[in-house]
Amino acid sequence: MRDPCLECGEPSAVRHHVVPQSRGGRATVPLCRACHSLAHSADLRTLRAESAKKSGASGKHPGGVPPYGYAVVGGRTIAEPGEQAAINAILTARLSGKSYAEIASILSLEGHRARSSAWNVSAIRRIILRYFGPTSDE
Repeated sequence: MRDPCLECGEPSAVRHHVVPQSRGGRATVPLCRACHSLAHSADLRTLRAESAKKSGASGKHPGGVPPYGYAVVGGRTIAEPGEQAAINAILTARLSGKSYAEIASILSLEGHRARSSAWNVSAIRRIILRYFGPTSDE
């Protein structure tokens, strides 16, 4: 009797290398043809994207640094009140016609904290692009 497939329990058809042989792998696991096909059909980028999508759908943070205005607490992405206030100040100032440099000065004067050491034009531009998208003056 063949070993059952490690993934689905069906009778195995192949011994799949956990680490590719070309990279020195020796250990194998039993897989059926369908599961073996799945193991070889996705590249790493696709697997990461699928994982992030599943995490996001379940309310968990998909990994990496959350965008400004959010924090990860207990594996969940939540709004960070201090950063949300800074975002509101940025968007309000931009809507009133302030330049990125003027907005940076306003934020510093009002005591809003940047994630880096100080507010800069690049950080402000990224935040504005996230909420407004590209504008005619970009």
